[in-house]
Amino acid sequence: MDLSDFILERSIFQFRYSPSYLLWDSAGALWHDAQIRWPKLKLKRGEPGVTAFTLDNKYDIAVSTESSSVVCHFPSSDLTDFMEKVAYFVDATSAHLKIQEYLRVGLRLFYRRTYRDKESSTIGVLETKLFSVPEGPHFGIKGSYSFPEFAIRWEGESLGVSFRLKAEGRKIDFDPPMDAPELQTIHEEKFGILCDVDYFTSGSLLVGQFRAHDWIKNGLHVIRRDSRGFLGG
Repeated sequence: MDLSDFILERSIFQFRYSPSYLLWDSAGALWHDAQIRWPKLKLKRGEPGVTAFTLDNKYDIAVSTESSSVVCHFPSSDLTDFMEKVAYFVDATSAHLKIQEYLRVGLRLFYRRTYRDKESSTIGVLETKLFSVPEGPHFGIKGSYSFPEFAIRWEGESLGVSFRLKAEGRKIDFDPPMDAPELQTIHEEKFGILCDVDYFTSGSLLVGQFRAHDWIKNGLHVIRRDSRGFLGG
C-alpha cells in the first residue's frame, strides 16, 4: 500500500504567532487586498477575534489573533494551487499583523482509500503490519477486529510529525425537502481507510527565515517518502 493508492481529501496549513491585536484594525485591509487577488472570496465569519472566508467552494481561509489557516478540500495531489495560495496569504497576513516570528507552522494532510465494506477496510489496516495482536477471543469476547486504528507521534529538535491510520465508516443521511421530489433520499455508509499526517515545526521561526511554498513542497515530499514505511509500500 502507498499514498498513491489514496485520494487526498483535505490539506491544511496553519501558522501560529503571539497574540496580534492589530487584527482589530487591519482585518479590513488584509481581506480587501485578498479580494483583489481572489475576487470570489465570500465572507463566512466576521468577529473581532476571527475573520473567515470561503473561496471557490473549495477553500476555507481564516485569521485570528493567535493563528491563521488555509484549508483546501480535495486539492491536487501535488498541492500546486494550495501552495500558491498559502504563500500569498502567509506573507500578506504577516505584513498586515506585523508578525515577527511563527510559534508553530504545520501542514496536515488527510488521505482516504475506499473499501467495499467494514471487513475489507479492517483487513487493509491490519495488513500494514503496524499491529502485533494475539489470537482471539479477547476479554472473554468471541468476535472479530473492528475499525482498528494506529497512531504515533515523533519529534526532533526542530520538526515533528504525527501519523494516524484507521479504518472507518462514514454515514450519509439525506432526506430531501418535501418541495423537492426530484432529489433522491440517501441513507448509506461508506467504508475506507483514513491516513492523517501532521507535519509541523517544534520551535519558533523568524518570519524572514521562512518561505511557505518551499516548506510545504519539502513537507509533501517527506510525507510521501516516509509514509511508505508505515503503509508497507
